[in-house]
Amino acid sequence: MAKILIAGLGKGMIDRNSEERDYRKADYKIKIEETGEYKIYRDEYFVTSVLEKHYDIDKTIYIGTAGSMWDKLYTHYCKKNGFSTESEEYEKYRDELRNVTKNANKNTDVLNINSEKFNSIFENTEKKVQIIVTKYGMNKNEIFENFNKIIEIVNSLNKEDEIYLDITHSFRSNAMWIFLVMNYITEVIDKNIRIKMITYGMLEEMDDDETEKDLNGNPLKVAPIINLKSFFDLMKWIKGANAFKQYGNTYEFLDMIEDNKLKNTLEEFSNSMNMNYIGNIKENIGKINQMEKTIKTLDGPAKLLLPDILERFAQNFGEKQETFEILLGLAEWHYNQKRYSMSYVNIIEAIYTFTGKILEVEDINKGKEVLREWINRITEENKIKYKDLSEKEINNRIKLSEIFESSRVIRNNISHTLESRAEMQEIISKIPENIQKLREIFKTEYKKGEIHKSQDLKMQQTYTFLEKLAENGQFAEIGRVASNGIYDFLFEELGVQKSGENKNVVKNWLDNKRGNFEKELEKGQLSELMKLFLEVKNNSRSITRKEIIKKIRHLQNILTKKSFLEAIENVNLNDKRSSQTQQVPKINVNKEDRKILVFKEIFGEQEKKEVIKKYKIKRISKLSSEIAKEWQNLENDSNKEKNIKRFKDIIDRNIDSGDILLIEGEVGITFELVNWAKEKGIIAIYGVEKVTDNFLLKVEFYEY
Repeated sequence: MAKILIAGLGKGMIDRNSEERDYRKADYKIKIEETGEYKIYRDEYFVTSVLEKHYDIDKTIYIGTAGSMWDKLYTHYCKKNGFSTESEEYEKYRDELRNVTKNANKNTDVLNINSEKFNSIFENTEKKVQIIVTKYGMNKNEIFENFNKIIEIVNSLNKEDEIYLDITHSFRSNAMWIFLVMNYITEVIDKNIRIKMITYGMLEEMDDDETEKDLNGNPLKVAPIINLKSFFDLMKWIKGANAFKQYGNTYEFLDMIEDNKLKNTLEEFSNSMNMNYIGNIKENIGKINQMEKTIKTLDGPAKLLLPDILERFAQNFGEKQETFEILLGLAEWHYNQKRYSMSYVNIIEAIYTFTGKILEVEDINKGKEVLREWINRITEENKIKYKDLSEKEINNRIKLSEIFESSRVIRNNISHTLESRAEMQEIISKIPENIQKLREIFKTEYKKGEIHKSQDLKMQQTYTFLEKLAENGQFAEIGRVASNGIYDFLFEELGVQKSGENKNVVKNWLDNKRGNFEKELEKGQLSELMKLFLEVKNNSRSITRKEIIKKIRHLQNILTKKSFLEAIENVNLNDKRSSQTQQVPKINVNKEDRKILVFKEIFGEQEKKEVIKKYKIKRISKLSSEIAKEWQNLENDSNKEKNIKRFKDIIDRNIDSGDILLIEGEVGITFELVNWAKEKGIIAIYGVEKVTDNFLLKVEFYEY
C-alpha cells in the first residue's frame, strides 16, 4: 500500500523581478486529524510540498498543460532529491522545458514537453514524482484524449493504495479532472483504493496566526489548507441515495451512518432485497418504520435523502402487503434493473404463493406439485366442464396457467442462455405486461371448494379428501382424482415410465381378462372401478353420494391389500406382448466406482468439489476443449440427428448405468440426450449458481 498524491499544476504568476513565472512563497497551516490542532509549514512554493511532508506521501502525480510550470517543478524536485542545479545537463533540460512553457497556448503540441524524460529522472528517487501533460480540452476530442491519458496512469495504481487529491495549483479545468479521477477510482477500479483527502490551499483567504510572528513581530499570515472531502461524501450520498431508490442497495452510504442499529437494519434490508428473502424484507421494512424518529434526527445529507426514499420503499414493499404482492413488486423492481431472470423467478413464485393462499397450502416448496396441478387444470379445451365457476374465474385461471407455464420455460432458458437475441427481446418485453395481468388476476375471488390436495392412492388422506368431495357433491373431481391416481399407482407398481404410450399399455393390461394373473378377481374389480371413475369424471354416469363413497372405500381396499400388491410385483408387461412399454431403468444408486462425464465447456474447481461430494464420484471424464466448444456452439439445425448420434456414442464410450452425465447446452439436443441417457439408467444433472448466506456463489446440482 502506497500513499499517492494527485495534484494539478498551473502557470503560476509572473515575478516582477525576474520576469519569470513562479508561485509565491506562502506559509500554510493544516489540521492534525488526531488532535484537532494545526501545524504550520513555512516558506513553501508548492502546497504539494506541505502535503508530501504532512501525510508522508510516497509519490506525487501532477496533471497540467504544456503551459504549466514544468521547469519550476523540475528545479523543485531536483533540489528535494539532492541533484545538482548547476550541471550542464540540468540547465539544458530546464531551459528546454522553460522555452516550451513560456510561449505555450492551446495549440501547443503536448509532445513538446518531454514528460518521459522527466518521469524517468524521478522514477526511482526518494521523492518520486510523475507528470501528465494534457491538452487544453477545447473540444470533445481533446477532453477524451486527456481522459484516456490520465486513466492510463490511474490504472497503474496498486491494490489498497491511499489517494490524496489537491486542486490548489491548476488550470481551471484541472479541478474537474481531479474529480473525474476520484470518481473513476471509486466506481471503476476494482482495487479497494481509498480517497483519503481532497485539499485546497486558500491563498486568497489568509488568516492571522497569533502563535507565529513574522520578522516585524506581526502575526504570521497563513493560508489554510482545507479538506474538500465533503464534496466527495456528498457525491457518495447522492449516488447511494440513487442506488437505494432504484435498487434497494444501501451499501454505498452505510459507512457514513453512525447509528449502528439503523445501519444494521438498512444493511439487512439490502441483503434481503438482493437475496429475494421476502420474510426478511417485510421484517426490516417494519423495523425501518419503527425507527422513523431516529431517521428524522440524522444530520447532513441523510436527513434530506433517507426519509423520502424509505417512505417510498415502505409503500412499494409494505409489511402489510400479501407475500405474492411483494413478489410481483420485486419482479417489477428487478425488471427495472434489467435483472430479467430474477423478474421471472419472482413472477413464478408470486403465482405459487397466490395459489398456496387459495389452496391453504402452508409449505409452498413441499406442495408445488399440488399447486401446479391447480394452476394448469382449466384450459380452453376443457373449460366447458367447469359450469359451477364464473366466466371471469375460468378466464383468469386459463391466463394464469399461460403466464405460469411460459414464465417457467423462459426462466429456465434464461438461466441456461438458451434463447436467441430476438427471442430474448420478445421475452423481456412481456415482463411488465405479465405483471400487470397478474395484478388483475390476483384481485379476483376464487372458489375454494374445487381444491385438489392429493391424488396419491397410497395415502389415507387422499381417501379422506375424496369422501369430503363426495359430501360436497363434487363427483367429477372425484372421478378425475381417482382415475389419475389408479394410473399413477399402476405405473409405479408395474415399473414403467409415466407416458401417454404406456398409459394405453397399462389400461390394456388392466382390462385384459385372458391374462394369467394370480389375483385376477381384484384386477377385474380395479378395471371396473377405473371405468366407473372415468365415466364420473366425464359426467357420463349418474351416481349417488352414498354409492360413490362405497366405490372410494372399495378402491382403497384393493390398493392396500397385501396379497394384491405382492402379486402385481411379479408382473412383467414385456411378457404380455407389450414390447413397446418403456421400462423404468434399474439404476444402481450405490455404485462404488461411479464416473461422471462433463458435457460443458467450463468445469471449475468449486463445481468439481461439489459434484464429487454429492454423487461420490471416483472418476471424472471431460470432453476435449475442441469438442466442448463445438458442443457449446451446437445448433438445433438440419444436422440435429447426426449430432445426437455422435454425442450418444461419446456418452456410451465413457459412462454406464448408474453413472452421472453433467450436461448443459442447446435445449432441443440436450432434451433428446437427457431422455436417452435416463432410459439407459444414467443420472443426468445440471448445475445452478446460487448465492450463499455469506454472499458467495455456490453451484448446486439437480437431476433433469
